[in-house]
Amino acid sequence: MTALTGFGLGLRTTHYAWIRENQPKTVDWFEFVTENFLASGGRPRQNIEKIRELYPLVAHGVGLSIASTDAIPKAYLDALARLVHEIEPALVTDHLCWTRHHGQNSHDLLPVAYTRAALRHVATRVQQVQDRLKRRIFLENPSAYISLRTSEMGEAEFLRELCDLSGCGVLLDVNNLYVNSMNLGLDPRAYLDRLRGDDLCYFHLAGHSVLPDIRIDTHDAPVPDGVWDLYREAARRFPHVPTMVEWDDHIPEFPELVAELEKARAVHAGAGSSAGAGSSASAATSTTTSTSMTTSTSMTTSTSTSTSTSMTTSARPDDAGTWQATQDEFWALMTGDNIEPADPRAGAIAETGLPATAERGLNAYVNAYFFRIADVIAETYPALTNVLGTSAFYQLLKGFVRTRPPTEASIKFAGRGLDDYLLTCELPADYGVPRAALRDIAALEWARTDIYDEADGPSPIGLGALQELAPEEWETVRFSFVHALRLVRTAYAVEPVLAAVDEKRAPERPAAGPASYLLTRPDLDFATEAIAEDAADLLEAMLAGESFFAACAVAAARHGAALDGEFVGGMIAHLSGWVGQELVAAIEVPPAPDA
Repeated sequence: MTALTGFGLGLRTTHYAWIRENQPKTVDWFEFVTENFLASGGRPRQNIEKIRELYPLVAHGVGLSIASTDAIPKAYLDALARLVHEIEPALVTDHLCWTRHHGQNSHDLLPVAYTRAALRHVATRVQQVQDRLKRRIFLENPSAYISLRTSEMGEAEFLRELCDLSGCGVLLDVNNLYVNSMNLGLDPRAYLDRLRGDDLCYFHLAGHSVLPDIRIDTHDAPVPDGVWDLYREAARRFPHVPTMVEWDDHIPEFPELVAELEKARAVHAGAGSSAGAGSSASAATSTTTSTSMTTSTSMTTSTSTSTSTSMTTSARPDDAGTWQATQDEFWALMTGDNIEPADPRAGAIAETGLPATAERGLNAYVNAYFFRIADVIAETYPALTNVLGTSAFYQLLKGFVRTRPPTEASIKFAGRGLDDYLLTCELPADYGVPRAALRDIAALEWARTDIYDEADGPSPIGLGALQELAPEEWETVRFSFVHALRLVRTAYAVEPVLAAVDEKRAPERPAAGPASYLLTRPDLDFATEAIAEDAADLLEAMLAGESFFAACAVAAARHGAALDGEFVGGMIAHLSGWVGQELVAAIEVPPAPDA
């Protein structure tokens, strides 16, 4: 692990090639989104590994859901621990928020009620994560559009006490603090007075959207003047804290990001000369930050154990229950329809009289919940969006999201199951396209998404392994396949539709009739191949665990063919082709029965 210093940028897919080719010296480190790499293989993993060789990295999560009353999924925490072990980021960060509720995932950073019960609950969960990762974690102050009425303290006080209780630290997002000051009427300088330099890991800078009645944290524009002014104050108080620029939508060319980062350097340098003139709490701790940054990237087992013992004695059995009631109420509002003016439910859960009204703030979450998920699903299914039209597709997704809400930590999986949904749902319109054809388009598009960053898995075997099989072993041998392989069987020939949309051509109507597609990832590039139906029958049976000979019998029965040497020879030819494509990972020959 490397101590974090200087100025960093958010690592985004559109810039991977530019970064590798140019290796800019003006960037000291990069921050990557944790969930994009939790179980990744293929090109995403290759990209992060290559950039890791050039720069220090920081893991920044959006799915830990540290404040949720749902248990932290073991699979998520295990995957996070593996990623941290393999990538060795300088820091592990996430957000002081919740995203999961009763097994569903909002994929939005939802607000916390700053109560004593919630504080104890969150601190216990922080220690659970730190114990698993064997290192300190840092939580970002989130943007907010409402202030929950049940809060008993301010966010800065909550964060400070959370650091004391759990040993975690703070990622200070200056943009979020500024947005919250405008939406909720907070005093950002009083907020900074509550922070301590040795709790801070780095600053976030970003842009946001300014609407007539609210500010939305969109990260889709340059850093505005108000945020620069607040950053200047933060840098004056905490001069040794590193800085990062975020840009997540409408992402510009890399040199424009570098220019924004250089502006941050200039503002920081200008603020540094007066660093000692801040509040007494800030001035007393800012000089310790550089030491903190070299030591806080990991937690020793002894520190972790002592903190865990403290938390065990301070947590109360009813902490999760009292906080869950607020979560239940908020979730019901967020996943429903827009809140109308003067709706009493808004004032019952959120503070009133703030610059952003309770109704407007709640509607920001309502709209973000649906459109964030729907936008990602539309990116997953470009051909289906093209065939239906964007408006009709989003209308379809309203029913899909409500009946099949996301459950997984990565928003990439939000569109899982849309193909099955299309076969059974009540369609909002007659699209003039057979339901089965829509389903087939969705199934093929989902397979393309699913395979893109599939874990690499075992190495493939060579043709020599087939040649070593004895004739009698062919009757019982089983073959397993590489992870990056999908077989999609359809009632319509839909691959030309996807190809046309990829090439920005108008697609033709798909021809009716069975089709089978083999999706692979040769040299980390995506490939789709139409294969014969008997080959698809064979592969489908082997993927289900059948022996080679049993799979041959399935294929022969489906095609009314005799299971003779000629047929089996044709099946061996299919298998040999897949071995040649490096798709077969292992051969298992059961031991011969005792004589």
